Amino acid sequence: MPELVVVIAVVAVAILTALSFIHPRDYAVQERNTQRQLHLAYISQAISRYYADTGKLPADITATPAVIGSESNNVDLCAQLVPKYMRDVPVDPQNGILLNKSCQATKDQPSAYDTRYTIAQEKDGTIVLNAIAAEAGQKIEIRHKY
Repeated sequence: MPELVVVIAVVAVAILTALSFIHPRDYAVQERNTQRQLHLAYISQAISRYYADTGKLPADITATPAVIGSESNNVDLCAQLVPKYMRDVPVDPQNGILLNKSCQATKDQPSAYDTRYTIAQEKDGTIVLNAIAAEAGQKIEIRHKY
């Protein structure tokens, strides 16, 4: 009888090991979502430092969520926050676009960017940052009231 238990345990371990190789857990999605959370925290901290220095929030933040980016209808935080409050603008690890980290267009390189993060300000002054490209159904959001 003890031999049978040992054989069953060995077979179970072998099956579990084989399944992990056949169907490994994808940690890449979890890693990208963690990066998104860190990016939103970084942007939130930069906005807080800007607010502490100037007594106001960066321009163009409205009640309607808008993408943080350089295109029209986006909120361009780069010119207001880089390099004094942020080293560069963090962009989504999978879908974000950053052509020039300095936010200064040059003859050879434009300063276009699209973070794939949104920002909005609620009526009570709360700033809401969202990662719109979050994966696996995860909602990634940071809220800070000013």
